[in-house]
Amino acid sequence: GAPGSGLFFRDGKRRVDYLLVHRMCSPHPERRHFFEKNLRGEGLQVEREPSVTNSETVFVKIHAPWEVLCKHAEEMCIRMPFSTHELKSRGEAQGVLRAYKDLHPVTHNLHLEENDNYTAPFSRQRIHHFIIHDKGTFFSNAQRSRIVHHVLQRTKYEVPNNRNSPGLNRMLNNGTYEAAFPLHEGSYKSNNPIVTHGADNHRHLLYERWACWSMWYKYQPLDLIRRYFGEKIGLYFAWIGWYTGMLIPAAAVGLAVFLYGCYTINTSQDSATWRNKEVCSANIEMCPMCEKCDFWKLSDSCLYAKVTNLFDNAATVFFAIFMAIWGK
Repeated sequence: GAPGSGLFFRDGKRRVDYLLVHRMCSPHPERRHFFEKNLRGEGLQVEREPSVTNSETVFVKIHAPWEVLCKHAEEMCIRMPFSTHELKSRGEAQGVLRAYKDLHPVTHNLHLEENDNYTAPFSRQRIHHFIIHDKGTFFSNAQRSRIVHHVLQRTKYEVPNNRNSPGLNRMLNNGTYEAAFPLHEGSYKSNNPIVTHGADNHRHLLYERWACWSMWYKYQPLDLIRRYFGEKIGLYFAWIGWYTGMLIPAAAVGLAVFLYGCYTINTSQDSATWRNKEVCSANIEMCPMCEKCDFWKLSDSCLYAKVTNLFDNAATVFFAIFMAIWGK
């Protein structure tokens, strides 16, 4: 990040993990002063910067140093990778993995992928057991924002003898701050093609290789989704992907039943087909369906009777049983 970038402090090195917003005329300035003082006391680094487009708006940038992240990650029992688990496969298994890689949308961005690792609750006493290649990237952006949010919710904004003063939500409700949110890690678009230049960041990679219609037949990059959005969102899309995949056999059986109805519309010997023949060959006049309507022949509804056979035939019973079992 270059100096002056909105994702970093003015020094261009410390990343903004959380952002608070208020106006110059917002109420309770003494609460903001005391709150930000307490944030520094918790080890967070704070930098105030006025808006470029609106001089009345002030942004409060918050950065969590390594020591603060480790302390609260241990308190929150955040699971982190501590041992590499390599997949070993031979023979037919290699072919299966190769087919999986062909359907995986992010295999060519190895530097942005997440390895297969065992995880354990983070502990400062066992920090040497965790895989730490770079302290700046060990905790994901989602984890950093979650840790800072945890601190903000528990930091007091009034004098110490007031027991009912912790929490960022109250400051948002009483107008001390107008907004509080983490930042995305960068733009989701790039001037360079992702195939030749790779992805600029996880957000760009997800936009190009996940939130795209051309990727409908690819497996979801669940590890990347979990890393960027968190476990709850990752688990949701894992369930959606599994559920959508399980709809394929149900749709295939339903299509087979429909095609069976098309094939047997004139040749089947079941009762429904015989009823259709009776309707089509009937020379019976039916009463008008309204006061000003004319009489009509039963054979006029022959087409509708045949169409009904497409969805209501002998195979429909099997399909109903199959769907009952599938739903379990």
